[in-house]
Amino acid sequence: MIGYISPAIYSSYYRLLLGGVQRAARERHARLIVFQMSAADIVRSQISRTCVDGWVACYAEDDTASLEALAAWGRPLVMISQPVSGAPLVVTDNVAGMRAVVEHLARLGHRRIAFVGWKENPDIPGRLVGYRQALEAHGIAFDPDLIYMGAGGSVGAGAEVMARILAADTGCTAVACANDNLALGAMRHLRQVGMRVPEDMAVTGFDDVPEAQIAEPPLTTVRMRFDAMSRGGTEHPLGILAGG
Repeated sequence: MIGYISPAIYSSYYRLLLGGVQRAARERHARLIVFQMSAADIVRSQISRTCVDGWVACYAEDDTASLEALAAWGRPLVMISQPVSGAPLVVTDNVAGMRAVVEHLARLGHRRIAFVGWKENPDIPGRLVGYRQALEAHGIAFDPDLIYMGAGGSVGAGAEVMARILAADTGCTAVACANDNLALGAMRHLRQVGMRVPEDMAVTGFDDVPEAQIAEPPLTTVRMRFDAMSRGGTEHPLGILAGG
């Protein structure tokens, strides 16, 4: 029995990862049980401790202590995105992805490019590195005043940060968001105040969730290989349990 745990399963990001885990488990004829709960609740749960043989865990928030306690149970554990001592990690290339999208903005002529993320996400440091690398590659000075952290990675958080960017009046002409929800929220706020995307403000995302392509206009974003990430995360504990 493989256990998949994440704090949510209905948002696009987690739903796409779960779909890949389900397909990989089905192909290996493995049973899968899904836990939508915090890492701390998993550690306290005696049911999950006795019925699960291996774990795939996806957390976009930092709860290192609870995840390390889960790893200490001695069952195979693979982490997606969140690094935990003693557990293999499956992660997208955050640096290269963000560098590519910010270089795209720079090639369009943007020089004042804001970065929007949120502190609790373990992917943010790598994406910030990619942002800074792109600026350096195009001779754009790094300005810490153009780094914004929101209260999470939601659409609402993106709208709130976009309001702050406009109020700061820093001459920003483009915003590189650390996920698509933030970008969609930024676009929503821009529409509400009568600004056009990309004519008045360019906005980019990261993940390529389905909502990005039905946005108006379609969101320029970095495509995450959700299926490959979740498949790799699932096949590792299954291989250990099978003696491979």
